[in-house]
Amino acid sequence: MKPRQNSLKKTLRKFLPLLIVMPVLAITLIIAFQPKHLAVVPPPAPPRETGNSVFINQIPQNIYPFVADLKNGWPQWSVLDSKDINIQYAYPSTLVGRGAVRTWISVKYGNGTQTITSADPKQGVSFDIVLAGKKSILRGKLVFTPIGSATRVTWVDSDSSHNLNAYMESVMNQTIQTSLNKLKDVSEALWKKPK
Repeated sequence: MKPRQNSLKKTLRKFLPLLIVMPVLAITLIIAFQPKHLAVVPPPAPPRETGNSVFINQIPQNIYPFVADLKNGWPQWSVLDSKDINIQYAYPSTLVGRGAVRTWISVKYGNGTQTITSADPKQGVSFDIVLAGKKSILRGKLVFTPIGSATRVTWVDSDSSHNLNAYMESVMNQTIQTSLNKLKDVSEALWKKPK
């Protein structure tokens, strides 16, 4: 019985590498050639967000006209509206609130469209920006949080394309903060209570 066991051991030693390699190879081939509808796809990474806040000594309804009006409100406080003096705006539809749209032509920043996707005088606005030739949408929101007779306004932009690198995020944060500070100034000046 020993010679037969030795012969079996020798045979197993010869084929042991194949016994290990074959299942690994089979699994690799199954994964590589599986139909796409069965492929395991990782979930997309969450959008990168950038943003800031400011406290404004006004109730949300007094701030709302500046953020819901693309033609007469935004130009008073959004830094982006004044960075390119040659920018050309068009307003093809509603100007205020949900559904308001403006388009622009700019040699400096590229052409694009901004659409207000939701608007509420007590909660703020959400908007989408699409730049011509780009597949991604920059989603933004200006959220109102009442605090007594004041309001914290938080501006958050999220970029689903993940094209914002650290430098661009820094520039966007500075631009957003400067714009929010201007929004504070115009909101408080217009609705200033007489003494």
